[in-house]
Amino acid sequence: MKRKIAVLGIGGIGGFIGFQLAKFYNSRPNTEIIFITRGAAYDQIKNEGLMLEQASGTSHVFPGQVIREASECGTVDVLIIASKSHSLLSALRDYQTIIKDTTVVLTLQNMVNASELLQKNFKEINHILEGCIYVSSNIKAPGFISHKGGPGLIYVGGKDNEYTGRAIMNLLDAGVRVEFRKDIRNALWSKFPFVSPVSVVTAAYNISFGEILEDQEVKAITRGLMEEVYRLAQKEGVLLEKNAVDQALNKLYSFPYTTQTSFQLDYLSERNTEQEFLLDFVIERSREYRLDTPLYKMVTSHLNLVKR
Repeated sequence: MKRKIAVLGIGGIGGFIGFQLAKFYNSRPNTEIIFITRGAAYDQIKNEGLMLEQASGTSHVFPGQVIREASECGTVDVLIIASKSHSLLSALRDYQTIIKDTTVVLTLQNMVNASELLQKNFKEINHILEGCIYVSSNIKAPGFISHKGGPGLIYVGGKDNEYTGRAIMNLLDAGVRVEFRKDIRNALWSKFPFVSPVSVVTAAYNISFGEILEDQEVKAITRGLMEEVYRLAQKEGVLLEKNAVDQALNKLYSFPYTTQTSFQLDYLSERNTEQEFLLDFVIERSREYRLDTPLYKMVTSHLNLVKR
């Protein structure tokens, strides 16, 4: 029986991973790669294939199938959800009929509580792999993904069984860099002091990663935001390294100077953003622990002022 791997959401992350999967498995008839997308991206990929721009050049690939509706593909063995955090639950509701008892669901959102949300809202999902990826990749045009930088490394964790193990091997075989972590919660929180502060700072000041490092005042604000996330992680019982803030700040140097965040691009384009999970979550969860977050509140106020 043919194994089916579906990627839900062919944006910066889904396109980056989906491209690798389709390129590898297209010549292997026992595995089918399915892209789930809608709108202009569907038309582009259906007719011209998925384009991926990298430093080495631009190339394209066709998946086994590109679909819009759940009824078009039947059930799948692996479902990689690469939609934005704010679309996680609604996307799953739209496509939950493709999930069977043995389906492995891999989440790749910029959040630290994806598994918690899925378990609460979808009791029928038996195998969840929570993941986080280190990559800068965004949509250049519908069906056209630009990989800006970052290693593309995915940390995953969750149930360790034959189904999740095989799903991870499917990714590794295709050249996707994956590492299984027993304590995935720690890995998710290790990324959060970077992705949350950098996302909100780039949006609030409309600057790139390199410009954060050049502006000493903004750099200090970014560091302060990272420290507020670090204190929240401690209250959550997550044991980050003592130099976690330094590591998060130094990570900016590993990206190209002009790198922007998807949060920033969405915010400036007045699209839905991941504010609920990257910004509001920090403030509200910190309040539960009676932690103050003056810099997060300041940046929130600045974002709202800019928005008006």
